[in-house]
Formats: sequence, structure tokens, C-alpha cells
Amino acid sequence: MEPSQLACIIWKNTDEFPTIGNVCTAIEPRSRKKWERPGKDVLKINCDGAFRSETSVGGWGFVIRDSAGLVIRSGAGSCLHLMDALHAELLACLAGVRAAGEMGMSNVIIEIDSMLARLTLSTTTFALAPVGGIVYEIKYLMNLFFTSVNVAFFPRECNRVAHAVAALGSKCPPGAVLSWDGTPSGIEDLVTSDLTVSLV
Repeated sequence: MEPSQLACIIWKNTDEFPTIGNVCTAIEPRSRKKWERPGKDVLKINCDGAFRSETSVGGWGFVIRDSAGLVIRSGAGSCLHLMDALHAELLACLAGVRAAGEMGMSNVIIEIDSMLARLTLSTTTFALAPVGGIVYEIKYLMNLFFTSVNVAFFPRECNRVAHAVAALGSKCPPGAVLSWDGTPSGIEDLVTSDLTVSLV
């Protein structure tokens, strides 16, 4: 197990220790999270990576949406020689941050469904990790482009569109990069579903 993976496991489970030995209490059912529209003048970047451990290949994808929930830019690509799933997640974040910066927006929210990826971008813990160079570049671009940036973890059901775009990327020829000024063909229903749920 990599030190970075061990650190994430420990970090995720620390909130359980205070409850050990306490009397068992009723657990309320969790409410299902849903994708939410960003505020006015804010772009939301959803990123996701795809990784096949048996071949070390995969893909990445990002979707940038405005306060109306409309997709204004999306991108995907394939990648060879991935170290792990975190590597793919960070490549997706890098591409999404770069695209949002090139659009000239200064206020963004980055949503990812990897707690480990969020940890790498929110702390200095991974500075010397194998992915440290990518993390440094993402943080540099965030400081360069954005006035306000928030990196947030959300479960997979809030990231379905980016997941579908990453799946498209993983099917591309090696090294290929795709870009759309809007929604990629074939995932319109997922985008519409997010818009409908976000109104509830």
C-alpha cells in the first residue's frame, strides 16, 4: 500500500474513533446527495478519471457548467502509463482547471468524487508523492487564474456527467484529446437529469 493511500484511509476514519465504546444509537437514513447548480458568476468544474489497473491505461473527463446548469465546455482524453486511479483523477482536474482559466472565469468550484484527490489539492501532504508534479501544476494554475476556488468532494451520484465523459476519454486512441463547447453527444440525458434534480 502506498503511503498516500494509507494517509487517506487514516484521515477518512478518524471521525469514527470518538464513538467507539458509546451506546449504540439509531442511525438516521442518509439523504441522497444531488448535483447542485453553482451561484451566479461561478463556474462548476466536475472532474473524473477512469483507470484500468490490469493495463495501467485509462482516461479523464471534465465538465464545466454555469449557474443555469448548462454545459459550456467539456473535455476528455485517454492516457497511458497511469500509476493509479489518483493519477487519472488529477489529470482530469488539471485539464478542467486549464480550460476554465482559458475561459477567463475567476470564481470556480471544483467537484470530484475522489476523497484522496481532494486531499491532495487541499493540503501539502502529497508534495513529494509521485503525483506531486501534477498537484503543483494544478495549484499553480488555480492561483494564476482564479480569485476564488473551492475544491469539494461529492459522491459519484453527483458526478455522473463527468464520469460519462471520462468513459468517453478512455475509449479514445492513445494520447487523443477531445473538446466540446457544450455537452458531448450521448450524455444529454444525464445533464437533463441533473438539471431536473437540482430544481427539487
